[in-house]
Amino acid sequence: MPQLRASPAKFALGIILTILLTCFIQALHLDKGFANISLLYLLLVFSLSIYAGRACAIFSAVLSFLCLNWFFIEPRHTFTVQSPSEWLTLTMFLLVSTITGHLTARLKASELEARRMHLRAENLALAREVLIKKQAQVEALAQADRLKTALLSMVSHDFRSPLTGIKAAVSVLQEESSTLRPFENAELKSLLQGIEQEADRLNRMVGNILDMSKLEAGAWRPILESAAIEEIIGSTLSGFSEADNARVTIQLEEPVVEVFVDPVQIEQVLKNLVENALKYSPPESTVEIKVKTSDSELIMQVMDRGKGISEDDSNHIFDLFFRAKALTESSIPGVGIGLSICKALVEAHHGKIEASPREGGGTTVKVVIPSRNPDHQVSPGAINESTGN
Repeated sequence: MPQLRASPAKFALGIILTILLTCFIQALHLDKGFANISLLYLLLVFSLSIYAGRACAIFSAVLSFLCLNWFFIEPRHTFTVQSPSEWLTLTMFLLVSTITGHLTARLKASELEARRMHLRAENLALAREVLIKKQAQVEALAQADRLKTALLSMVSHDFRSPLTGIKAAVSVLQEESSTLRPFENAELKSLLQGIEQEADRLNRMVGNILDMSKLEAGAWRPILESAAIEEIIGSTLSGFSEADNARVTIQLEEPVVEVFVDPVQIEQVLKNLVENALKYSPPESTVEIKVKTSDSELIMQVMDRGKGISEDDSNHIFDLFFRAKALTESSIPGVGIGLSICKALVEAHHGKIEASPREGGGTTVKVVIPSRNPDHQVSPGAINESTGN
């Protein structure tokens, strides 16, 4: 409910405006040419009720009533009224002006209250938004901390294995060199190959971690160029040992055409898929690479004869740090980064990747990447969207 109190300045304003209106009416003789000058006073009361409030409006209504009676109702300059109709007019003016001032002031107060409520609601919404952002930041930090802990735990475990192999081989070499016993060529070659393979394995782990960091930072975007798929496959397999390459078969379906991709990133995708297939399938089994190219798309399939994947695992196999339960309980090393990198790089090329059980046992991972005009630019946001940023 609006208050009756008003500042002295507002009452003074009401007095001044009422006097000025009275002088204005007298100066222009509006009381003779205007049918009902009481409407002018009513307009003044209405205006004051909006600006100065209810108390000032009621005060101005009474003051206007007195001015109207003193200056413009016969006999003038007295508060005596001869005609009953003039009494009725004055009474109705006082009543209407008072009610109008009261209702207008009340409406103004309601409007101000509505504005305050709206402002309060906006402040609450803003505070809620700030709270939600802070909560999201806290959750993001907690998630980052969990990922960091998981990464350190997995990496420390998986890095220990190749480091142990390297250390064992180096220890044998040191012992043999101290006794000066000549090495058998086959023995020396075997030890050196073991060191090289474990070092390569360690290097690939570190590379995957660095690649994921670059992807999450949006710093590794595809640079499309014309590339021959045979060269990409050859470069991929050159990073594996002779024993691993002996297990890999390649099938290129004719015709083989050049595709517009980022050859470094596609090589990384193929390298991670082949490494997984070799690692999770029996040593005597074969890993097959099937590739088909056309003017519209590149299709690559990497197939193994491992244990395969369950339906539940197929929905999460490309998630960061995900490893199937059967693998986490096994001695096969792995961090769960390689396939998530593959997914990010494939989606950055506006392609898709999926894994499915292979007929006869094993897993098939299929990659489909559209072939594009070299002038096509890949959206910079594609990396962030595919990595969940």
